[in-house]
Amino acid sequence: MIYLDYQATTPLAPEAREAMLRWLGDDGDSFANPASTHKAGRAAAAAVEVARDQVAALLPRGGRVIFTSGATEALNWALFCGARVMPGGVAGLSIEHAASLQCLERLDAVFIAYMELRNLTPENFAAVEALRRRYEDVLETILRDGVAEGVFDVPDPKIATLAVIAMLNGVNTWYRSGGRLSLDEVETIYLDMARRAVLARAPV
Repeated sequence: MIYLDYQATTPLAPEAREAMLRWLGDDGDSFANPASTHKAGRAAAAAVEVARDQVAALLPRGGRVIFTSGATEALNWALFCGARVMPGGVAGLSIEHAASLQCLERLDAVFIAYMELRNLTPENFAAVEALRRRYEDVLETILRDGVAEGVFDVPDPKIATLAVIAMLNGVNTWYRSGGRLSLDEVETIYLDMARRAVLARAPV
């Protein structure tokens, strides 16, 4: 067979395979999460940074290498950032890949779910963390006040806060415009699920 669909995927280069063999083994520390703080996680994080430096050495100076989970995330990242810094925003053609078109349709609401926060500068990371803590604190306060007034019934407002936020943030990983449900319908369903998760049950 002669394989010509290299736009979709390509064979693994021998050099890349050799570099990855250690991290594909079963020796107990080859699969660690580089965001973890234990020994294996720190080793994985160091390997990621070495790889980042190696890739950066192949590129013109002045930029920064950011690894993504795949092409869709990379497209969303590029379009989202481009819309913020380019005068007049960004534009696309109708023949663009669906991953690009769907991002362009929702640029105002696009959410980069899997970007590597550890690549942010300390100042920007602190800003993101502050915003995250702010909306978590607001929701937790609402839940605590609701529990005190008997409106809400949750055993732990903090855990309930994190659960509700995780549920709502997860919408961006699967929702696509033009799908079975409209955005308004999804909003209504999620609002109902969130309310059911925290509302006090009437006595039987």
